[in-house]
Amino acid sequence: MPRGVRWALAGEEPTVVHVLMWTLAVLITGIAVVESVRLRAAAPAVALTRAGVQVKSLLGEWFAPWDALLAPPPRQPFDLMLDHLDVREPGPVRYRGLRLRRRRVGLPLYELRTVHPWFVYDAIAYYVGHPEHRDAIGEESEHERLRHTLGAIEGATAR
Repeated sequence: MPRGVRWALAGEEPTVVHVLMWTLAVLITGIAVVESVRLRAAAPAVALTRAGVQVKSLLGEWFAPWDALLAPPPRQPFDLMLDHLDVREPGPVRYRGLRLRRRRVGLPLYELRTVHPWFVYDAIAYYVGHPEHRDAIGEESEHERLRHTLGAIEGATAR
């Protein structure tokens, strides 16, 4: 039986080392529980709005107006590197959290659970190149038009 448990059960007087050891164990356990709950609650999300792209991930969140983004390169079949967008103008991009590069923003597409990552990538590429359709983002008719235009995977939805 560990020494710290022995003194607690035997009614012995704890030493300073025992108290510090137990305090540290409880503190580390508490931090682990809080962080695991926080990480589960902070599920990655990508939102396309009329104003731009908003991303929330485990590393933080960012918002980039459409005009600040460069058009992403065409997606290749079975492309597994859809993890960032290049920024034309870093000035209007707003960050909160960890930022690794100034001219690139993270895109956690493969962590999304409710929409196919290629649909989101293709939608971002489409709206960067077609500003005339951005005002309709969020409307059901625009979603259907976009799905038809992109030939989206059946069952994928952009929320």
